[in-house]
Parts: sequence; structure tokens; C-alpha cells
Amino acid sequence: MLKNWKMGFVIASIVAVITAVSMGAVFYISNRNITSMLISDVENNMQTSLDAKTKLIDEYILNAENQLVSFSKQQNIKELLRNKNDMAKREELQAYNSEYFAALKGWEGMYVCDWETETLTHSNTSAVGLVLREGDSLKQLRDNLTAAKGGVFNTGILKSPASGQIIISMYVPIFDGDTPLGFVGGAIQTDGLSQQLDSVSTHGIENTIYSLVNVKTKQYIFDDNPELILTEIQDTAILDVISMIDGGNETGQITYNGEDGTEYFSVFKSLSDRGWALVIRNDKDELYKPVYRSRLILGIVCGLAFILITVMSWAMITVNLKPLKKVIRKIEKIETLDLSEDDMIKRYIGYRSEVGKLATAVNSLTVTFRKMLHTLNDCSESLVGSSDKMRTVSTDLMGSVEDNSATTEELSASILNTNASIEAVTDEVEKIHDIVGDINDSARDGSKKSDTLIQTANTMSRTASDTLAGNTKKVEETKKNIENAMKNLKSLVKINEMATQILDITSQTNLLSLNASIEAARAGDAGRGFAVVAGEIGNLAANSSETVNQIQALCVDANKSIESINECFGDIIAFMETDVSGKFQEFANMAGQYEAIVNDIREVIHSIHNKTSVFSESATNIKEQINTVRMASNDNEQGVDDIIVKNDLTTQTAESIIKIADVNQSNVEAIKDILDMFK
Repeated sequence: MLKNWKMGFVIASIVAVITAVSMGAVFYISNRNITSMLISDVENNMQTSLDAKTKLIDEYILNAENQLVSFSKQQNIKELLRNKNDMAKREELQAYNSEYFAALKGWEGMYVCDWETETLTHSNTSAVGLVLREGDSLKQLRDNLTAAKGGVFNTGILKSPASGQIIISMYVPIFDGDTPLGFVGGAIQTDGLSQQLDSVSTHGIENTIYSLVNVKTKQYIFDDNPELILTEIQDTAILDVISMIDGGNETGQITYNGEDGTEYFSVFKSLSDRGWALVIRNDKDELYKPVYRSRLILGIVCGLAFILITVMSWAMITVNLKPLKKVIRKIEKIETLDLSEDDMIKRYIGYRSEVGKLATAVNSLTVTFRKMLHTLNDCSESLVGSSDKMRTVSTDLMGSVEDNSATTEELSASILNTNASIEAVTDEVEKIHDIVGDINDSARDGSKKSDTLIQTANTMSRTASDTLAGNTKKVEETKKNIENAMKNLKSLVKINEMATQILDITSQTNLLSLNASIEAARAGDAGRGFAVVAGEIGNLAANSSETVNQIQALCVDANKSIESINECFGDIIAFMETDVSGKFQEFANMAGQYEAIVNDIREVIHSIHNKTSVFSESATNIKEQINTVRMASNDNEQGVDDIIVKNDLTTQTAESIIKIADVNQSNVEAIKDILDMFK
């Protein structure tokens, strides 16, 4: 189907198809890889946010427990529990209790009770002397405190009966050997924990919703909806998460449709030592918005690249084929036997390019054909004159034969005239023979030039093949260099590991600062300066933690950029292997097409050579016939005595001359027909 289409349109169509397929493949592969990478990145960010929040919860509660344990280690507490009636010690411990509590933040209360849960000291002095537990409640508390000997008994999150706020209640049992003396209790408000959880945000998932739930009681601890706190869980998705945790899954992810019809992506993690679970979720469409945006941008870029490559290819093909089109139009004129002069290809004659060589050969062939036509035209005119003369001479000879009886002198004169005419015809035939020889030489020269042009086309094909091989080798070297560069870039992962180590150090520094603040508060006025230093150390730890988080975010972005660069280099290598190499192969095919065109021209030259051979044979026949006439005329000169016999021979010779003249006339008409075919 393509054989009747123009070369420029065929090449442009092939380039457009190859470009479309390449861009489609690039879009498919890039979209699949980028989408997978972005989705993985989003899910990793969700998991990172989940880990950060769970770690924050553990650190918040652990910090509170450490503060309560630090308070319980005051020696006066154990001494007072041994002698509850020592009012001096009670007043001293009450002052320490109030001072220690004043140095803390976010606590609702802190107190010391004996084993009967009678309050000996309290941050709220009005609560001193109250009994907190009795009966079964007291027994259960004692069992839990005994089990937590040497540690902290954490009752979990509950609503404070005093303030109605959500608190975390904790107890530290105090033993004298194996004898229980009492305990230190306290309740820290969860507002600070909630604020810290809200402050944790991850780039790209700022609108994340989280819920902290009690796996055992199936109640909300925290939720974006304050009305749900400490209520029974009705959300089927969170209930499914609790079922998965009960089944042994400490962490995982689920996708579900909310009551509002929105599809959510959720990740969860179990805080098994506390019986809690943290669940965070986000609108899947909003979460994957960067994925959809990247897919749209990639599609637009591929579409624009296809249009740009197609337009540029069409423009380059049109510009480069313009000279060839002029040469083809000139060859088409030769095909119609139009040898008229024009300036169509003059500017390309003498160039070393393929088009220049074709233009030079076509111009040379045209000039040669014009010379041949001029020569044939001169020969035909000469033959016309010779034929007329031969016919006239034959008529005179016939008249001489009829009048031969009247005068021998007239016969002799006629014979002389005949000899002169024969000589003239012989000369003209010799000229025709020479002209035909020139035509044959020109045809052979044209054949040699066509052979030279074929060799040039073969050289073009070999050059394109060699260039294709060199280009393939260069692509392989470039690919190896890119792989080595990507291996070096991946060393950036170590920065993220170092940042994690720094984050652990800042956490320990923060805890050390808090303990130092507590000890400074306990030291009173003598420890105020140390409290200032401890506060600055805490601020430094907080700033270091924030800086490390930023470094980790930059490392994540850098890793994504490295993967994107790796994909782009892969696309460039694929484009060079599939597209550029294909263009060199197409160039080699074009050289083969040039060879086919030159073969057609050589066939035309051979056809002309065959026709001139026929003409040369006819001229040889004419020459032989004239020689016969000349021999007869010589015989007539020698045999004047036998005039009668010679008259008969002369009559026959005259008739032969007339026939030869008729043949010459036919040959002239044939040559005229050939000449009329050319313009």
C-alpha cells in the first residue's frame, strides 16, 4: 500500500507511528512506575506519621511515669508512711508535694496515700485526709499495686471525677522490703498529649484524621469528634481494625468506604503493652491527588513531545527532500522525453552529496541526449537530401538508358554523373556510420556513470550501517556510566539513618532536661540557675528534633528525585536505542531506493543503445548497396562497347537505387519519429 505514496509522507508517517508507540510506551511505563512510587511514598508517609504519633504517645506517658517515679523516690515519703502521725514530716512532705507539682505541666494532681488509700499529702491540700477506695475497689487496687511492685501501675485513660477532664491515672507502689506501705498517685491531663499529636504532620497528608482507641473496652480515647471520647466504638472500620489486632496483627492497613460514601485509606498500630491502638486515616482521593496530578502532567508532556517530534520530523524531511524532489521532477521530464533546458537542478550540480551526484548525472545525461538528437537531426536532413538526389539521378539514368541508342556520349556523361552521386551518398553514409558510433559511445558512457552512481549508493548504505553500529556502542557506554552514577547517589540513604540516630539522642536529651528541671525545682533557690540551663538544653533538644525531622523530609525528597532521574535516564536510553538507531536504518533503506532509481536510468540507456545498434546495421546495409552500385557503374565505364548489355544492367541498377532511396526515406521517417518524441 505504501509503494504509491510519496517518500516524505511515508517517512513522516513512519516517524509519527514510531513516536506515538514510543510515547505510549514511555507514558505506560513511567505512569506505572511513578504511580507505584508515589503510592508507596504516600503509604510510607502515613506509616511514618503513625509511628511518630505512637512514639509520641509512649514518650508522653513514659515521661509522666518517670516524673511520678521520681517523686516517689523522695525519702521522706517512705519515712512518713512508716510513721503517719509524725506531723512535722507530713507538713514537710506536703510542702515538697506542692513544690514538685508546681514545677510540672499538664498534671491534674499528685498525692501520697497509705495502704488504706488515705490521702497523706496532695497537690490540692483540700483533698488531704480523704479515703479514695474501699471494699472490692480497694482490694482490686491493692492487687494491681502488688503486681506492679518496682514499677508503675497505669490504669489508662479515664474521665476525672473531680474535673470531668480526660486524664491518665498512674500509681507507684511503695514497699518496705516485702511489706506494702502505700503508694504515690497522680493524674496527668491528656490535653498536652492531644496537642502534641495534632502538631505531628507529614508533608502531603496534612488532613489526616486519627483515633486512639481502647482495644479491650472498645471505646474511643481520642478522636477528632470530641463527642466520641470514652464512648463505645460504632465505626465498623475501627471494629475491623480491633479484630485484626486481636488476631495477632500489631500493625497493618485497610481501605474502606465511610458513612459519607468517601473512600478512606487507613493504617493502624497496636500499643499492646497498654491495650490501645492508634488508627489514622485520610480521604483516598485527596491522599492520592499527587498521583493523579503526576499522571496528568506526564500525559500532557508525552502528548506535547509526540506533536513536537512529529512536526519537527515533517519539517526536516520536507526540507531535506526538497532538492531530491527537483531532481525527480527533472527525471520525470526526461521520462516524457523532454530535454529542454531549465534551472531546476543547476544549483545542486557538482555537490558531493547524494542529491548533488544525482543532479550531476541527470544533467550530464540530458546534455548527452541533446547532442545525440542534434546529430540525428543533422543526419536525417542529410539523408533526405541524399535520397532526393538518388531519386533524381535514377530518373536521369532511366532517361539516359532510353536515349542510349541516340548517343553514347550522353550515356558516358550519365555514368559519370551516377558515379559522382554514388560518391556523395557514400560520404553521407560514412558520416551516418560515424554518428551512430558516437551515439553508442555516449550510451556506454552513460552506463558507466550509472554504475558509478550505484557504487555511491552502496557506499551510503555501508556508511549508515557503520554509523548505526557506532551509535549502539555509544549508547551502551552511556548506560553503564548512568548506572555507576545512580549507585553513587544512593549513598544518600545513610544520611537518613544518621538523622534517626540524632533523633533518638535528642529524645534522651529532652528527658534528661526534664529530670534536671525537676531536680532544680527540688533544690529550691539554689537550683534556679541549673533550671535555666536545663530549660535551654530542652529547647536545644526540641530544635534539634525539628531540624532532624526536616533532614529526614529532605532525604525522602532526595530519594524520590534520584528514582525520577533514574527513570528519565532509562527513557532517554530507550529512546536512543529504539528511535535514533531506527532513523539510521531508514537512511540505509533510502540508499537502497537510490540504487533502484539508478538501475531504471541504466535500463533506459541500454534501450537507446539497442535502437542505435539497429540504426547502425541499417547504415551498413546502405553502404553495402552503394558499393554494389559503384561497382556496376565502373563496369559500365569499362563496357561502353557492350552498350546494350550495360543498358539492361544500368536499368537494373537504377531500379536498385530507387529501392535504396525508398529504404533511406523509410529510415529518415523512422529517425524523424524518434526525434519528434523528444522536446
